[in-house]
Amino acid sequence: LKHHSIQYGAAIHQAIAFFFRERIAGRTPTSAALKKTFDRNWASEGFLSAAHEKARIKEGHETLALFYDTFKDGEVPTNVESPFRFPYKNIQVRGVIDVVFGTKEQARIVDFKTAELTDPEVAERRTKESIQLGVYALAWQQLYGRSPEKVQLYFVKSNIAGTLEREKINPQKIKEKI
Repeated sequence: LKHHSIQYGAAIHQAIAFFFRERIAGRTPTSAALKKTFDRNWASEGFLSAAHEKARIKEGHETLALFYDTFKDGEVPTNVESPFRFPYKNIQVRGVIDVVFGTKEQARIVDFKTAELTDPEVAERRTKESIQLGVYALAWQQLYGRSPEKVQLYFVKSNIAGTLEREKINPQKIKEKI
């Protein structure tokens, strides 16, 4: 069975992707539609008990309400769930970028996280150390000839983001980690 945190994160992720796809289409879904998308993508797998599952669903609805209030009038992304693929040495590196704001030249890549995090300094450190964000930045560079302006980890439950600016992105270090 999937671990409950994976199931929870996947359902939140689907709701966020739905929200931003709607924003790109020129619509702002309601908070209720966001929660309904979460519920439709929910699977009862990996929970310790029915009460545990119910608590996680409630937590998901509360998290999405905060997300909705934060983003309902905000910037509209240019890409949602953007797949990428590029060769490196003898492997194909591939993945999917959650959300991109801005232009190809001034991109801000955001990866949404459901992990418990309440300290902005920890968010900054995790962003700086994130191999995943580094791979996204390298993919962007491979696709468009330059690193994104910024990469961010956005922790939806606490509404905290860590940011790494273009100047701090080190493509060579990312390649070494790959």
